Amino acid sequence: ILKYLRRHGGTYWDYLERPLERDRIDQLADSEKWDQVTDLCDDFNACRIEAFAQSTFLKSGTSRSLLSDMLSTLHPFFDFVSRIDSSGMFLNEDIGYIKRYFKPIMHKFIYKFGDVDREMMENLFESLQAYYGFLATRRIVDDLEFDNHQKTILKMKDE
Repeated sequence: ILKYLRRHGGTYWDYLERPLERDRIDQLADSEKWDQVTDLCDDFNACRIEAFAQSTFLKSGTSRSLLSDMLSTLHPFFDFVSRIDSSGMFLNEDIGYIKRYFKPIMHKFIYKFGDVDREMMENLFESLQAYYGFLATRRIVDDLEFDNHQKTILKMKDE
């Protein structure tokens, strides 16, 4: 963290929201340095979740009281998606991947955890909307992709 801040300046918040190093991830993958790819992806994922959590915590209102529930929902969901992603380079902020495969991901998620009820699904949908909404406000995720993702979630709610 300190190395990044010395090189680029800014604050810890800037570090959490630093630009994705897609070229570096691809370069490491091309060199088959999978442990380093995993570490870098995990670091970006953890930073984005931490930024979301801190932002939500600093706000007042109902979303702050639900922060613990959202985090306890997002962590297992993203861990699950990471395990089923065949590329080995899953990034939580890849809303295009989530949107594209949302239906099969959800079917596998429900099958894997078996006892998923309507309330749990609602909690997951709301948590994903809050997380990607945050990323959209920070320009980490494209607004149009976020809007399309919300439409995908609404379609799944009806099923």
